[in-house]
Amino acid sequence: MKLSASLSYSTIFALPSLAILIISSVGLFYDANQVSSEFFHQLADLVGEKSALQIQSVIDNIQIDDSGRIVQWISIATLIFTASAVFAEIQSSINYIWELKAKPQKGILRIIINRLLSFAMIGALGFVLLVSLLINTFIDILFKQLSRMFSENSVYLAQIFNIAIVFSIVTIIFSFIFKTLPDGKLKWKDTLIGAGFTSILFMLGKFVIGNYLVNTAKLDVYGAAGSVLVLLVWVYYSAIILYFGAVFTKNYSEMYGTPIEPSSYSVRVIIEEREVDYPKQPSEIAEKHEDMSNKRKKIDQKAS
Repeated sequence: MKLSASLSYSTIFALPSLAILIISSVGLFYDANQVSSEFFHQLADLVGEKSALQIQSVIDNIQIDDSGRIVQWISIATLIFTASAVFAEIQSSINYIWELKAKPQKGILRIIINRLLSFAMIGALGFVLLVSLLINTFIDILFKQLSRMFSENSVYLAQIFNIAIVFSIVTIIFSFIFKTLPDGKLKWKDTLIGAGFTSILFMLGKFVIGNYLVNTAKLDVYGAAGSVLVLLVWVYYSAIILYFGAVFTKNYSEMYGTPIEPSSYSVRVIIEEREVDYPKQPSEIAEKHEDMSNKRKKIDQKAS
């Protein structure tokens, strides 16, 4: 629960930066307006139209200054650093779940690698969004053709096809997360099974939580903060699903697959609880030492 709360807090601040980078990267290969429209359309299905519009308003207000190239690079670097912080948080949490830790002597090198991996994850998400846009375009064309051939049945066929595509895309995203972010070696078979299980939970949660937040939850009483609260709730439950999937992947690999091994720059950490009795006052320490010395004197007297 604590890990999920920490991730939801970080994501709230990083979401605008993450959205800007993904939309900008995909906009290099696809129409930027259509990319932005599709992104916020998908976001509105998850958290509601009000929350999606609020995020869109924040992004519209974020502008990179054109006064100088140095300022531009500083602005871009700030966006990248803020967005990559989310993936750094996910990595740290999964490392904790998988009982892994980077070696102290390689800590700085690992930090650099982590940021590069986080930047790669941003690019991967942009690529997945681009693929989803192309697939949605294909589905629209296919739906029009099927509607002419099969009429009503084409609707159900298109929905099934769409669910299968979304499931595949989400599984790819979770596979990237489990395979690249943590400091451990995980076989692809175990990765895909864990990612597939997490994707099923995520899609079920998307349907249940999304419908609750959009149609049932009465958050208007919070005013403008209601949209932020919706985002917090959605990210919080999504983080729970992600970390539960990480726990499932770890247990599955240990029971049925190949156990997760630390990478060359990490070690395994054993987490256990122990009860230690510490004296409450310094005087108690002195009393214990005095008792021990008295016992030793008695033993020496008997021996003599």
